[in-house]
Amino acid sequence: MLGALAIAAVLARIAAHAETEWLWFHELGQQRVFWTLVASRWLAGSLAGLGTSAFLLANLWFAERTAPPEGQLPGDRRTRTRLRRIVLVAQLGVSAAAGLAVGRRVVLSDWQHILLWLHRRDFGVTDPLFHKDVGFWVFSLPLYQQAAEWLLLTTTIALACAFAAHGATGGIRTKPSPVSATRAAHAHLLGLGALLLVLVAWQHRLGQFALELPRRGETVPGAGYTAVHVQLPWLHVLVVVALAGAAMLVYAAVRRSWSVPAVAVALVVVAELVNPAVLPSVVQRFVVEPQTLSRERPYIAHAIGLTRSAYAVDRVADRPLPANAAISDSELRANRDVIANIQLWDTDVLRPEIAQQQAIGSYYGFPNITVDRYSEGGKPEGMIVAERELDLSRLDPSGRTWANDRLAYSHGYGLVAVPAGDAGVDDQGKPRFVTSEFGSGRPPAQLQEPRVYYGVQPRHAQPWVIVRTRRAEVEKPLSGNSPPPDYHYGGEGGISISDPLRRSLFALRFGDLNLLLSETLGHHPRILLHRDVGDRLRTLAPFLHWERQPEVAVVGGRITFLVHGYTTSDSYPYSKRMRVFGGTELNYLRAPVVATVDAFSGRVTMYITDADDPIMGAWKAAFPTLFTPGSRMPSDVRAHLRYPRALFNAQSRVWMTYHMHNVDDFYIRADAWKRPADVSGPIQRVGSLRNHAVSGKPTRRLRPDYVLARLPAQRRQQFMLTTMFTPYSEENLSGYLTGTLDALGHPSLTQLSLPRSRRVLGPSQVSRQILASPGVSGRLRLLNQETTDLGERSINIVEISDPRVVPIGDSFLYVQTIYVTARASGASRLRLVTVFLNGRVGYGKSLDDALRSAGARPSLGRGAVRARP
Repeated sequence: MLGALAIAAVLARIAAHAETEWLWFHELGQQRVFWTLVASRWLAGSLAGLGTSAFLLANLWFAERTAPPEGQLPGDRRTRTRLRRIVLVAQLGVSAAAGLAVGRRVVLSDWQHILLWLHRRDFGVTDPLFHKDVGFWVFSLPLYQQAAEWLLLTTTIALACAFAAHGATGGIRTKPSPVSATRAAHAHLLGLGALLLVLVAWQHRLGQFALELPRRGETVPGAGYTAVHVQLPWLHVLVVVALAGAAMLVYAAVRRSWSVPAVAVALVVVAELVNPAVLPSVVQRFVVEPQTLSRERPYIAHAIGLTRSAYAVDRVADRPLPANAAISDSELRANRDVIANIQLWDTDVLRPEIAQQQAIGSYYGFPNITVDRYSEGGKPEGMIVAERELDLSRLDPSGRTWANDRLAYSHGYGLVAVPAGDAGVDDQGKPRFVTSEFGSGRPPAQLQEPRVYYGVQPRHAQPWVIVRTRRAEVEKPLSGNSPPPDYHYGGEGGISISDPLRRSLFALRFGDLNLLLSETLGHHPRILLHRDVGDRLRTLAPFLHWERQPEVAVVGGRITFLVHGYTTSDSYPYSKRMRVFGGTELNYLRAPVVATVDAFSGRVTMYITDADDPIMGAWKAAFPTLFTPGSRMPSDVRAHLRYPRALFNAQSRVWMTYHMHNVDDFYIRADAWKRPADVSGPIQRVGSLRNHAVSGKPTRRLRPDYVLARLPAQRRQQFMLTTMFTPYSEENLSGYLTGTLDALGHPSLTQLSLPRSRRVLGPSQVSRQILASPGVSGRLRLLNQETTDLGERSINIVEISDPRVVPIGDSFLYVQTIYVTARASGASRLRLVTVFLNGRVGYGKSLDDALRSAGARPSLGRGAVRARP
């Protein structure tokens, strides 16, 4: 009785969760997406599980029906009936357990493969071995492999169960010797064995295609010399042997032969064991390794071409940059807008300073910070923006009641914005805010609706709140004895829980009786679910990978989050695998989706920015109501698009090696690159930076950075994501890669190629020259005296920013800022701006002063270079 009640309670909670999730999808107008997700998961899993169970039951039923008379159940009629029930229960239990195991696996992992296969399409790229479109590997091969594994496992279990059933019912007799079997048992077991060998042959056929996928420890991320000349032919042999063995078993089943099955099984076992254990390793060691390059040359060429295609680095535009010409004053004047938009604040330094100055209420925090640009008067202005989110972990625990957490503290409020360049620093070295405290700000970042109900929730935040209750919601802190406003949510977000049935469903889902008992809820409450932006998008579109850190922007006077969605695959032939998104291994990556989430209403819109991606095309066909064409994206949303960070990170990692076209150069890695060492942080680190890991500790590498700049020969500024490269064992600059978006949101990569005949200083080298210059070192000696004397016990610490390396004309301008940071609070003050211009170090309290210190003429005074406050 108790067990039945427990099962009923679990099923009721599952049903409540499903019903409330449907209500949430209905709130967003995506009911069809809900039913497609449910059907693809549970229908496919149910069919696979039922298929396994039915196949096992059919084989057990056949074994029982064909049992000889002496194998029938003993005893009188009543005893046989009781025993038959016991046998039936056992058979049903075994079949159900196997079906559940198979169905669960399909529900958890295979449903995406099924949907992609149903809507598969060509990539327009052909593989080099089988001359098939690579869409077969991405869409079909993973599903076929899973299906083969499922059928093989099901048939193996069925064979074992049939053998046991025939042995139990007398169909197989071990005494007296020799072993014998009835005709039905003999044919049944050999038929299952033949089916098993057919499936083995199919699995080997799929294994031929799988040779083109990357494997650990291989020189080529795909089929190399040994795979093509040994493993591929032998897999052909294994297919033929397995099919021949199946035919022999069928023949033996018809002719009741015992010797033919023994020969067939022996032949298959020998073929399976001999080659994998011996031949490939022998060929690899004695044929390939003594002359690897000549043997692997064509396959390395395949890997270079297909890896570049898989990560979309096969169309990188190349622009030579001499990097030897001095930046003239006229070029500085022509690029004064670029200089004015150089960020002087590192986001890691600015975030705690914003929290110190702008949190104000004890229940607010700034978990997210975005580098962006806003256009005013047709001119882009660099800006760092952070929204003020609710963080109840900062409250006094005594104030954490159910009503406070669920009804009163419901939303964050507003954002802060710090402009780029000198305009973002006041006379005391603190950030200068153009939008601050709880004001609406000024154009172009002016707010009409500042409240944040949906955003970046802190860890352990409440996953749901209830609005439009009798309890007024907590608004921004007020000064003096001003009475708090009687504010209630006026947006269209949330699910109505006015009727008792819905309240009961949510109470059952969350295990919270207060939803039924509280009279404070009133007559028209609404519950807000999935309030975290990432959780909201992952629930709505779990088949995409989403950027971990959303970007925040002011769109139409409202706070809006923009998040990139990525399509991936780990089955692209001859493509190098890498770990992205916190450990997910893949070898194909695109970013075809930009989702917007309104912070006030929770409305989600997913725009397709790359309709040419075949995987995106398949998901669009599977979920036609979920996505909106990129052509319908509003212009104020398009104004905040940026190159996807995760895509650029992966592409830059690939580009470190795959920028080399020549197979010889690629193999010997003579021109392999790496990202520069990260020099930011305490200035003591800069002098101890190393190129390689020491004692197992990897060197931190410089992160890609968003900048507003223009490339050589460009007239307009672009918001670009940039990274630099240095030779693998050196620190000089060898490459500069930028990612930009065109007017329609299509990504493009550009490389500034540096001359090989001369050395161009890299970021860490420039940082050392800046810190070693007499003027800067003298200033640092004064700022750093306390740290030098007290070490870890010092109150303040002197830090240096990441270098901002901006192309100006045919060379680069290097800018780094120096801060003094309080250890306890993290509050920082900008104390010095340094530049490296034309081989000279300049410094000052502002970027303008630093440029003039480095030799810029007076015509580049404050009015010309300095950003407008």
